[in-house]
Amino acid sequence: MSYMPRKKSVKKEEKPKETAKKEAVPKKGTEKKVKPAKGIGGNPYVIAGIVLLAFALGIGIGYVLMGNQGATPSGGGARAILLADDQCDICTEGVNQVVSILDQRFNFSGIPRETISVQSKEGEKIYRKLLENNVNIVPLILLEGNVEGTDFYKTLNTMLAQYGGASRFLMKAGDYYVLLPDWPYRLYNPDQPETKILLQGDETVRTMLEPFIYRSVVNAVIVEEDAPEGYVLRVEAPEHILNTLKQAFSGAEIEGNAAVIKKMKEVNVELFVMSFCPYGNQAEEIIPQIKEKFGDRVRIIPHYIITDLGNNQFRSLHGDQELHQDVREVCVYKLFGEDAWLNFVLAINKSCSASNADSCWENVVRDLNLDVDAIKECYDNEFASIASEEARISQLKGVTGSPTTLIGGWYRADIRDPNFPALLCSFMENPPEGACEGKIEVKAASGSCG
Repeated sequence: MSYMPRKKSVKKEEKPKETAKKEAVPKKGTEKKVKPAKGIGGNPYVIAGIVLLAFALGIGIGYVLMGNQGATPSGGGARAILLADDQCDICTEGVNQVVSILDQRFNFSGIPRETISVQSKEGEKIYRKLLENNVNIVPLILLEGNVEGTDFYKTLNTMLAQYGGASRFLMKAGDYYVLLPDWPYRLYNPDQPETKILLQGDETVRTMLEPFIYRSVVNAVIVEEDAPEGYVLRVEAPEHILNTLKQAFSGAEIEGNAAVIKKMKEVNVELFVMSFCPYGNQAEEIIPQIKEKFGDRVRIIPHYIITDLGNNQFRSLHGDQELHQDVREVCVYKLFGEDAWLNFVLAINKSCSASNADSCWENVVRDLNLDVDAIKECYDNEFASIASEEARISQLKGVTGSPTTLIGGWYRADIRDPNFPALLCSFMENPPEGACEGKIEVKAASGSCG
């Protein structure tokens, strides 16, 4: 039976399982030009891309250097061009991953191919033709000739039929078909000057920020350094870029010619979960270890991944009782604070489930000596406002997967990472002695969040 703040029914939703995708980490102390895209990125046909679909199809990623992989007669009169960018190592690594997938599962190796640098005369000539067709990013995978007659095209069309077939992922641009990218890439215009950006911060923070800069700046040249004392992040860049950074990153300030995020005495960690997602529960079980190391210097702020259907209708992935429990847990946090919330969720994880939470939770509350009537009153009076606000925050911050962890409101991390304490220390001014050392112990989780 569906129970919403006194009578509203709740629908269920299925969501795809999350896939973890790692970005390649650039080498320290290097100066790079890099950038993801506008132009082709603004094309209405750009969607998730080949790599995400490859993961959805259960395809593993390997690593292959860009170059001719030994063509077979199945090329069908077509030719592939890997238009490379000598200035972007991250981009090259990303393209290599996609090429590996295409070779392994889509017969891409059957098409004769050549790697051409966009910085060469031949590469610039090809790129200028692409610019005429609103393609302004590098690197790229291009095809020309009788593309539709190749085994690659036919295989792609068959295996991705449910996603719209091959034509959904190959954009025609003059004489070329362009594979829509899902790898790091940079905006590039050979007729515009470079934009130099000094990026100072911990290596993990720099790696996270680079793609954002590449998507926002034409011909970016990024110089990477460690952050000065007392800073998490410092970015020297033109004024319009600084304003963009200030809007994008919670807590960023403009300091002279730089956007900065300073280290904090206390660090907020927002944890987005579904109350009965086993991986979210796994993340909750880690919190006592964090609190033991950092005490009140780390504040855990829970959020719940809820979908707002409109008209006071909401849903949570694991059904109505999970939705109800999501709201109850917010009520406990609001009424009694972080420690009581943590004790409550840990006890619920042991005693209740998405199939019995509505009848189970009261006994848990009584065992913890919390006020049952106060929680009921919060639930009955504030259900819609709480569910709506949780849905709004998740959507605003682009959170769909449980668990998702945001440090300082913007840095996306994983609280289950054994090295999470060291990461927290990079955001903290004078962390407690010994807190940055040692690793988090993570217990295995089983079940599904999708």
